Amino acid sequence: MVESDSTEQDSRGKAHGPMNEWEVENTIFSDEEEKRVLFATLDSFFSWRQNALSQLHSTRQNFYALPQAHWQRLAEPPFNVLEHLENVEHAIETNSVIAHRVLSTGLTAFGFPYDLLLRTGSPSRASSSSTNDSTNPFEASPIHWRGTASPQDISKADTMLKQLFRDWSREGKLERDAQYAPVLSSLNTYVPIPSSEDQRRVLIPGSGLGRLVLDTACQGYEAEGCEFSYHALLTSSLILNHTTRTNEYSLYPWVRSFSNNISRKSQMQKVTVPDVWPAEELRRARSQGRLGSMSMNAGDFCEVYMREEYKNTFDAALTVFFIDTAPNIFRYIEAIRNCLKPNGVWINLGPLLWHFECGPPKPSKPGNAGRGIAEGGSVELTDEEILELIKQSGFDIAEHKVRDGPDEMVGYLQDPASMLQRVYKNSHWVARKSKT
Repeated sequence: MVESDSTEQDSRGKAHGPMNEWEVENTIFSDEEEKRVLFATLDSFFSWRQNALSQLHSTRQNFYALPQAHWQRLAEPPFNVLEHLENVEHAIETNSVIAHRVLSTGLTAFGFPYDLLLRTGSPSRASSSSTNDSTNPFEASPIHWRGTASPQDISKADTMLKQLFRDWSREGKLERDAQYAPVLSSLNTYVPIPSSEDQRRVLIPGSGLGRLVLDTACQGYEAEGCEFSYHALLTSSLILNHTTRTNEYSLYPWVRSFSNNISRKSQMQKVTVPDVWPAEELRRARSQGRLGSMSMNAGDFCEVYMREEYKNTFDAALTVFFIDTAPNIFRYIEAIRNCLKPNGVWINLGPLLWHFECGPPKPSKPGNAGRGIAEGGSVELTDEEILELIKQSGFDIAEHKVRDGPDEMVGYLQDPASMLQRVYKNSHWVARKSKT
């Protein structure tokens, strides 16, 4: 359930990984809207540090605005509020290293200059002088991406840091196990690895930061992820293509949240990512005879997988916290039916937090029919209605369960120590495409 911009369009290329860079389609820079979304994403990672420090500055100002006797009392032990704010600032600087690396590797992938970032070591110290300053490679570039991020774009960059906690930290395993393990168990049951060298192809739409793609490949499947969000694509590329070891980066996932903390310690929880090195995990799996592979496709899932070239090509599709991102669930069903082989299985787990609920009407534009998330209109169905629609669309429901047990309900990007715990009763089902 990675946040995505509803205006992003078109297929952007495919990368086989880990340790191989994206192949970028030229259409990105000929499509003004596509270019705008990419530039805003790059700038959101550039601006993340300053945005976080500005928020912290406001927190300090509000603290000092208290009556002097009150803030001075809270500045002393055992409260030490000012010392805690210094620790928060240090944690923000630590997190900004990741944001900077996502930016620098993203700039490289798209052929933008990043010399200044490498020389200064921090985007905050990169000059923001006028566009006429030829000493600044960002401003001298004919492609101006600086200053394009909205607050929503920066919020998405912040979400990516939390997503790293979920997908790529040891501490995020509790969430991953509740979401990925049941799906992989169903995959092993309904699409077992054959004893021959024939591989089973598995599609994972909405693959986010790529952990489920890696885990599926390491079990011996030919796993292909598809992701629409540039924020997720750039962040996953850092982990899959540019890490050199486990625990390479330190991360404070909850440092910007001052609410619902039982103690300051929970706000300052530190983790390291990645908990596994993707390249080494694949090598280890292959050495043990699990000859899986992984690749990532960048683009609108419906547009890409409705193409004739993908017809009847996958043995399984795994959707985890994904189907509620559909404005029109018909398009998701059609795309999955198109790309699954006859008798192929669709395995789903997730809630129905419809992303376009109560949004302003988005009429269809000429030429946008079938363009997936760019198409106009939206509808919100119940779990029962979705299953009925899937059956009417040429699938048989092989298994269905709402996971509502105390050990089955799970949050999403949830701080396990927070006083606020939002959990989902996830719908877990397996649908098999009819042979006709």
